[in-house]
Amino acid sequence: MNPITIYSEMTPNPRVMKFVANQLLIPSGLSLEFQSAEEAGASHLAQMLFTFPMVEGVFLTENFVSVTITENLDWNDVVTEVREYILGYIQAGNSVVDESLLKANTKEDAVSELGSDEVAENDFPVSEYDEKIKHILNEYVTPAVASDGGAVEFVSFEDGTLNLKLKGACNGCPSSRATLQNGIKGLFDQLLPAVKEIQAV
Repeated sequence: MNPITIYSEMTPNPRVMKFVANQLLIPSGLSLEFQSAEEAGASHLAQMLFTFPMVEGVFLTENFVSVTITENLDWNDVVTEVREYILGYIQAGNSVVDESLLKANTKEDAVSELGSDEVAENDFPVSEYDEKIKHILNEYVTPAVASDGGAVEFVSFEDGTLNLKLKGACNGCPSSRATLQNGIKGLFDQLLPAVKEIQAV
């Protein structure tokens, strides 16, 4: 087995650094974002990163961690410390996420949002375009924003408006509006003109 390596990579968001591993950190296709240690119950790594006083956000996906720090800090002053901590944590064999807690939290969140003890698929409105939109996002958008340390999540599509959630480095990035309106909107203009407007929610 190859030794574990972690390298750091700047993102378009000056407050966010991307830490990339040479192995899978969490299950493929999954992404998690936390704004506090209290939110990070399913990830001990995220909880520990929040013990650093400058950390304000943690985003986890398949093979990288994006960390957001306070505005008044320069990443050059802390990047080595954070990178070495993440590397040491993984080298020690610690799990990045607790999948049993993750499943429980996901179910509780869904039940809480619906105000019901049962979560039924038809409780969520689905447009005829939803699957097409998700395919375009997964095929073209996800790889591009992942390379910048972020993610874009489908929320809903109604009356020509596509609502997306920006995660990781995309959340709060100064260039995120340009990415939405020029990059992603331009893509949908070509592939699915039914999408008339895109907004972050």
